[in-house]
Amino acid sequence: MLLVAQSHPLAKDKKVNFKQLITERFIFFSEDFRINDLVRSACGIYNTEPQIVGRSNHLDLIIAMVKAGVGITLLPNSMCNKYPIDDLVVIPITSPTLSYQLALATNQNSYQSRSCQAWNKLAIEKLMKENI
Repeated sequence: MLLVAQSHPLAKDKKVNFKQLITERFIFFSEDFRINDLVRSACGIYNTEPQIVGRSNHLDLIIAMVKAGVGITLLPNSMCNKYPIDDLVVIPITSPTLSYQLALATNQNSYQSRSCQAWNKLAIEKLMKENI
């Protein structure tokens, strides 16, 4: 999902094609976030690189930068539903489809504490629920 400030020209649109975003200024998460790779790949379809004007590990700072009009950002749909994103416009991207898969890996031959076992069980339940 695309997040833009209410004053952004795209804020009036009900949906956008990623091609409309290739000249925009992006606010990225830190390097280890998968969504950055999705944006780079989508820009690559149009033989361009994203213009990154900000970067943070903290969603609240990214949202503040978008609200201030520094740039735009993309968030997974699940994050848009879980966090308050007041005063921003959330717009679906129609093409190309930006998606990724989550995986949970464990070493079957290593000791797992009860809290680790509980975490794995919870994660599996949540991942299965979201994929149905």
